[in-house]
Amino acid sequence: MNALLALTLLASLAGCSSRYDSQVEDNFTRSCQVRHSARFCQCYLKKTEDQLSQKEMQNLEQDMQMTQQLPDKIAAIALEAIADCPQ
Repeated sequence: MNALLALTLLASLAGCSSRYDSQVEDNFTRSCQVRHSARFCQCYLKKTEDQLSQKEMQNLEQDMQMTQQLPDKIAAIALEAIADCPQ
């Protein structure tokens, strides 16, 4: 799994809704596109939005900062995106 991609995701998200606000989506996409295609990043973003609210993501980011460990939920979404999203 690409841990850097998952960490980038964590660093770019915070808040609360079924879809992330436009600034969060833009930050996520720009960060992701440093290493991946725009199509992959849009797919990855959708998978993340479908599974985690912005508030949940914020909580996971706080946990990661405290433990220095990638949360299992984030790792699972990243692995799913790597398997399912167009590269």
